[in-house]
Amino acid sequence: MKIISPLALAVCAFFAAASAQAKTSLASAVDAAIACRSLADDAARLSCLDAAAAKLAEARAPAAAESESASAEFGLSGGAKSPTANAAEMTARSPEQEIADFGAEAVPSLRDERADEQLHEISANATMSMNSRKVATLYLDNGQVWRQLNSDSYSLPYPKDDATYKVVVKRTSFGNYIAYVGDYRRSIRVRRIK
Repeated sequence: MKIISPLALAVCAFFAAASAQAKTSLASAVDAAIACRSLADDAARLSCLDAAAAKLAEARAPAAAESESASAEFGLSGGAKSPTANAAEMTARSPEQEIADFGAEAVPSLRDERADEQLHEISANATMSMNSRKVATLYLDNGQVWRQLNSDSYSLPYPKDDATYKVVVKRTSFGNYIAYVGDYRRSIRVRRIK
């Protein structure tokens, strides 16, 4: 019969307390995994590392989901979240919060705080089509579709058949979007249509 060391008991107690918390931070999950290295007993160390791996996965899941959501919503409704996301967010917020946020976009310091939280650019591979007026449509590999504005005076060369281009779409300071396509030295003004 093996006797479990006091350190192993302390680590197990740590994981028991940590699992009781609904959200764990990534830093504490990494610290817990590092603490497992000090266990001499192989079985205790393996059990500790398994618990640490589960804690790391739990800590990473919300951040990954939030990043994917922000990328998927980039460019919709002038940079705001999709209407369904806004509806869900509004139902979760209290009327007091809604009243407190009313008109916040007019206050420069509050507007700047929100702008810092927004995604400012995305990169993707894309195929391109061109209509008869030489207005480009970009089909990004993430499912987004961006069309060049009719008022944009710059026209890209006709795309090669089945050519894939590296595209970077950036948000401008006035809430518009520009796209850099492939190795062309100019940007085109675009709007997201899907």
